[in-house]
Amino acid sequence: MMKRGSEYYTYGSSAHDLGQSYISSLQIPSEVTQPQIEQESKKRQKAKQRAYQKKSILYKLQLLACTILFFAGCLILMVGYSAISSQQANIAEMTKTLQELQKKNAMIQGEIGENMDLKKLEEKATCQLGMVHPNEHQLVYIDIPQNSYTVLYQPIQSDSTETSFLSSIFRFLTKVW
Repeated sequence: MMKRGSEYYTYGSSAHDLGQSYISSLQIPSEVTQPQIEQESKKRQKAKQRAYQKKSILYKLQLLACTILFFAGCLILMVGYSAISSQQANIAEMTKTLQELQKKNAMIQGEIGENMDLKKLEEKATCQLGMVHPNEHQLVYIDIPQNSYTVLYQPIQSDSTETSFLSSIFRFLTKVW
């Protein structure tokens, strides 16, 4: 350390501890006393402590909010999964009911097929409904060809003399060029 008049200069990157001898050249006001300095340092410490507490409280609130959001998300996820599982249970129950009804329908159709006797049907028609067989003059026989059950479409042949307006314009333009 080097002294130039009333200034001190330190070579290098480290500052040396200044002792009491160097502070004497500084002018300290007489009204500033040690208790005042201690009060100001206490005030600064309290201010720092309040700022730290505010930061701490803010951090705790953020952590609490994140935790609440996490648990709310988990709750929503659980509710969704429970709804899906209940729907799957309903689908399984309905599928089982559908299979039972299909079996029942097959059994009823079998019973109908067994009970469909032409002699019994004729007896019911004549006895219960009062129907009678037609007389010879009431019968008309017709021939139905085998392919009449379906309609056969043949492509419609247009006359070559009939042309549309657009085709005539197109032919005219091709002749011109």
